[in-house]
Amino acid sequence: MYQWGECLVDPKTRRVSRGSQFVRLSPKAMGVLTALREAGGGVLTRGDLLAQVWPGVTVGEEVLTHAVAEIRRAFGDSIRQPRYLETVHKSGYRLLNVPSAAPAPSGVLDLDAYADYLDGCEMFFRGGPQNVRLAAEAFSTILEAHPHHTLAHAGLAKSLFFLDKYFGMPDGGAQIERCGQHAVSSDKASPEAHAALGLALSASGRYHEALASFAVSLRLNPHLSETHYLLGRTAFAKGDHRLSATMLERAAELRNDDFHSLLLAAKARRALGDEIGCRADVARASHRIDLHLAMYPDDRRALCDKICCMVELGAAPAGVDAALHVVHEANSSHYYLVGALTRAGVVDAALDCLATVMDAGWDHHAWLAHDRDVDPLRREPRFRRLAAEMRMP
Repeated sequence: MYQWGECLVDPKTRRVSRGSQFVRLSPKAMGVLTALREAGGGVLTRGDLLAQVWPGVTVGEEVLTHAVAEIRRAFGDSIRQPRYLETVHKSGYRLLNVPSAAPAPSGVLDLDAYADYLDGCEMFFRGGPQNVRLAAEAFSTILEAHPHHTLAHAGLAKSLFFLDKYFGMPDGGAQIERCGQHAVSSDKASPEAHAALGLALSASGRYHEALASFAVSLRLNPHLSETHYLLGRTAFAKGDHRLSATMLERAAELRNDDFHSLLLAAKARRALGDEIGCRADVARASHRIDLHLAMYPDDRRALCDKICCMVELGAAPAGVDAALHVVHEANSSHYYLVGALTRAGVVDAALDCLATVMDAGWDHHAWLAHDRDVDPLRREPRFRRLAAEMRMP
């Protein structure tokens, strides 16, 4: 197993991981990758690769073209601006910045623990109270067997943050910061650890220290989607909408199935008065949500985000009708419907939704304070009472 750029490669299982995402290469694609890596950055011709990976078999060059394209997809690489695999015109291919050693990542004690970590990351990414609780349990289980597992400490810190702010887990602040500190102390070179600590520090109101931690994470790995996502959320809760929009859009660029970052970026763009940028982000989010719902039609967060997109993209009556069917459910993930209903002019329903999500555990007063979508509600006495209950500054 070896780390290469933002990716972790396991030749035995043919698995290529980027953050919480992974793909499994076909045997031939892994064969091509291995041959190029063994060349140490030197150029291998198409003939060389065909002879090494398809020995004694007569095949056309299209099989090699297909394998190279598969590798590029796995690494998120670009033909025009390659960071991993370069096409050398009229010669062949070579790898860029070839890793010279093959260590397991710091803090990962075995492959089973790392697989459990990736599963936990995927549950966290899906969002919602049940998934985030399952993610926290997965990370906690890893730590029972491997107390110094850097990535599990980082995963637990971010899961506890969301459980605290969104799903009603009381008094989580100290534990969140402990997890973030444990992650960094066990591996100071882990970008995930510094991102988790940044989120933990933001939970304690230490915004400038949080930014410093995120800066370290980005310096260690500028291509990690999660760091940009967590930084974007932290900046939004502080009212720094410019930084928030930029970071959230970058997070979505780095992970092509991420729709939620785009929807949050749209809120930040709207707060900046950038309606064109806002609408572009909503349109891209809506497209990704449709693809996601085709595979996971019951995903509550995706359905909620789709309603928000409908309100913004000219289908407000249908969006409001869909929202009214769910606003009375005790689900803190419905917070974003508060802004959608407010923008659609349905003030009473928006206030009902806010009260319901608060009953379900949503308690992110800093976010509410800087969410410009709910500005029309701020003059309502009921909103002021609800806001007071959340200890808004």
